[in-house]
Amino acid sequence: MAFDLHHQLQEIYADDSGECEVTVGASRVDVLRDGVVYEIQTNGLYQIRRKIACLLDDWPVVIVHPVARKTVFVYCEGDPPTEARRRTGPRTGSVLDAFAETVSVAKLLAHPNLSLELPLIDVEDIRRRTTDEEKERIRKRRKRRRNSLPDWTTINRRLITVHEVIRLDIPADGVQLLPNELPDEFTSRMLGEAIRLSAWRARQVSYTLRHMGSIEQVRRTKDGIWYRRCERKTDA
Repeated sequence: MAFDLHHQLQEIYADDSGECEVTVGASRVDVLRDGVVYEIQTNGLYQIRRKIACLLDDWPVVIVHPVARKTVFVYCEGDPPTEARRRTGPRTGSVLDAFAETVSVAKLLAHPNLSLELPLIDVEDIRRRTTDEEKERIRKRRKRRRNSLPDWTTINRRLITVHEVIRLDIPADGVQLLPNELPDEFTSRMLGEAIRLSAWRARQVSYTLRHMGSIEQVRRTKDGIWYRRCERKTDA
């Protein structure tokens, strides 16, 4: 079942002229407005990869992947669940968090019919206590993993506000996300140090931007793969 966040974003993108839950070809899409398909995915972009690939030859498509800048956790007790307390998460999200997911669709991003929109939002994460039955199901799925079982389960997510929307249409848009202090040629490690990301997350950013055409690989050394920004192409 989709959370309220998904439906709220559908309404925003449909506006007055669009339609929600429309059949386009063989696919059911979130929003169709002015001849453009908007597919909203709050997590797991890999789940819509095939669907997007099938649409691209015939339709302009915008993948909408919101990034939580601030999360307010709402803890509920009782049946039906009633709010007992709330707290604001300590972490502040940024647009670069989206690149943990964009690796799933990176090879599609260079397609001229595909754009990516990253709304920076504040959300409520509504939780209730995890039941013993749910913990048992989780334990069976994990098999031999000994991670602690969750005491709370998310039952809904709601939009509080949209701060801004980052749109990536062309390779030059991706270049704008790179910090100015990066040298002309750089590695993922250097990128991570410049934008304070882990080495793994920095590689995800590099991977996505390379497939998008924003950066290109120039060489490989013992320090890793070196990249440089792609020059903006202009019409002759």
